[in-house]
Amino acid sequence: MKKGGKNNVSAERAAALEGRVAIRTERLLSEIYGESGVFTHDIEFIAENGALYLRIYIGREGGVTINDCEFVSRAVEPLLDREDFIEPAYTLEVCSPGVPPRPFRQTLDKYLRTCTHR
Repeated sequence: MKKGGKNNVSAERAAALEGRVAIRTERLLSEIYGESGVFTHDIEFIAENGALYLRIYIGREGGVTINDCEFVSRAVEPLLDREDFIEPAYTLEVCSPGVPPRPFRQTLDKYLRTCTHR
């Protein structure tokens, strides 16, 4: 993972890259889930205050634990580093979708962020 920081990346630039980043990230995640019971709920690639964030929201029947988040984070980070398809630097975050879960759409195994304005 490239260490995040202020990149002064626009929200428009992050949005333009989000679909490509989400698809490639999901392919990497499918390599690590195995029999863990963890699945991808959503993937966001967003700019906030000039910094980029790759947020992976995971799910599991019965709920997500901090150990699930740690497992996914530690497993996907070296794969992201190996593939090195995200420019510029970003911060990786793995978390649960919350209660109730944030909305998502799944289309042909591609996870797309449901657009909401904050």
